[in-house]
Amino acid sequence: MLEQKKSESVSTVYELDIISKDGKRVRLEVSTRLIFREGKPLGVQGIGRDLTERKRSEEALRESRAFFDSFMDNSPAVAFMKNAEGRYVYVNKPFERLFGKPLTFLKGRTSFDWLPPIIAADTHEHDLKILREGQPEEIIETVPTEDGTPHQWLVFKFPTSDSSGNRYVAGVGVDISDRRMAEEALAQQAQREAMSHRISQAIRCSLDSSEIFETAVKELGSYLNVDRCSLYMRNDRAQCATNVAEYHSEGVEPAASDFALGHLQVLIKALDETGVLAFNNAAVDRRISDLYQNILSKANVKSIMYVAIRVGEDVPAAFALSTTHRIRNWSESDIALAKTVADQTGIAIRQAELYQKAETSSTREALVNRLTMASPTPWPGNSPWLWSRSNIE
Repeated sequence: MLEQKKSESVSTVYELDIISKDGKRVRLEVSTRLIFREGKPLGVQGIGRDLTERKRSEEALRESRAFFDSFMDNSPAVAFMKNAEGRYVYVNKPFERLFGKPLTFLKGRTSFDWLPPIIAADTHEHDLKILREGQPEEIIETVPTEDGTPHQWLVFKFPTSDSSGNRYVAGVGVDISDRRMAEEALAQQAQREAMSHRISQAIRCSLDSSEIFETAVKELGSYLNVDRCSLYMRNDRAQCATNVAEYHSEGVEPAASDFALGHLQVLIKALDETGVLAFNNAAVDRRISDLYQNILSKANVKSIMYVAIRVGEDVPAAFALSTTHRIRNWSESDIALAKTVADQTGIAIRQAELYQKAETSSTREALVNRLTMASPTPWPGNSPWLWSRSNIE
């Protein structure tokens, strides 16, 4: 051993296991060095330190960390921890998977190193607020996943610190995008039903077609936030489509009042077949290139949607909803709402027609009665005061 130690310039430190007198295994850290006298090595000095408790603590810490990692990495929630400067010190596996950023990349970096600037600023500011106020808080944050799709997260953030007094902000978040979409869909459905109810009330409370049409275009146009909402009635005798009611936002010129049916035949046929025609970018849509060139471009139309108003098998009218300042991508909910209002308006038109017929018939009956009572000449046959209604007509 002396010969081996001669080749070493420093103390040797190593660990080994021994069996104590009571039969227990003890882990030792041993440090050895040469002892010299008059420049000659005389022996080896060794010092041993019992590492049993430290090793036991280290093993317990490893087990605890493994248990923590197993719990966090199998959680459906994303989790993170940042220091007082907003730099990541921990993220779990769901965080890495959903955002495509491993801890090896994020550690020591901030939100500004991987998120869009506006989103990074919002999250960072809220992190600092948690540290500043020292209170946990629940917040909804919009953060895109790895594919760039914005998702809404319900995040619970809270302050914490380590044994050295270093402060951190930690957070756990769950993706609530689907839930929010479902809530919005329910809210939109409730709004559609409320609008349908208002229009139905207008129909029941009034037999004035003009009043009903004005209510329909105002409700539909304002709710969908379009620049124009017009209701056109087909006038076969005059061979034109007449604008009988219109809503337009402030600063927008009203649409023209009449359009020749000859310019609209393709549109009328397609609308009769499909019920709805939606054009997100009217200027480049080849289906209505002629219509855009002749009519829509002159009205500064960017996007337009036509919705048929049916009365039985006939389509005597249609809504035209358009934007003039920006392109609108018509959604399914937009279309569904417009169709609902169109159905109610179709009922109104039919009801007005029936009312007009009844009013005409009533007027005719009143005229017959007046003529019958006023005539001095008896009618041959039965009672001298009975007249043939067919002869009068």
